[in-house]
Amino acid sequence: MGSAARNAAYFMVFQLAVIGLLYIAPESVSTWSEEDKENRNWEK
Repeated sequence: MGSAARNAAYFMVFQLAVIGLLYIAPESVSTWSEEDKENRNWEK
């Protein structure tokens, strides 16, 4: 795998990890309520 592809893969994994941590974080940290997590609407 080339350097650019490896960097892109690391970046994608890092993004997924951060989103996962925010998802399991308490609402005081993520500002996402349980209702927000259930009603994922990307067209806001």
